[in-house]
Amino acid sequence: MTIDKLLLSEKYEPKILGLGEVYEQISVESQRKKLKNKFGSGKMFLCANKEHSGRGLSLKELEKQVRKKGYQILDVGLVDSPPWPSKKISQPKSWLKNPLIINLARILFYILIYFEPFCKSEKCSHMVYVLGKKLPSA
Repeated sequence: MTIDKLLLSEKYEPKILGLGEVYEQISVESQRKKLKNKFGSGKMFLCANKEHSGRGLSLKELEKQVRKKGYQILDVGLVDSPPWPSKKISQPKSWLKNPLIINLARILFYILIYFEPFCKSEKCSHMVYVLGKKLPSA
């Protein structure tokens, strides 16, 4: 199980294996920007949603792990909530080399992101996130 860590000042750039990762990138970036505007700084912990795919961690499990690492929890939530189920891909699709396909998908996905709040649920969202700030050492 992989937990990605991302400072709010960094851009999220996952390895693109298919169009799902293109959507994921747009979704996480959108959420990262909202959190940066609201909190200014912090570290975003991202993981596959166990409630959706059986892989990764549940929101509560991720929150517990982040607390154990000495972080104050600022926000928790669901992200990457497209209107289709996730599918594990291990090798990049050959047609991803065509920038026209990627750019058309990005345009469509930017529009879909506006409808994402209606799709967010523990069963449908592909990823969970926790935003934390390191607590000062005593």
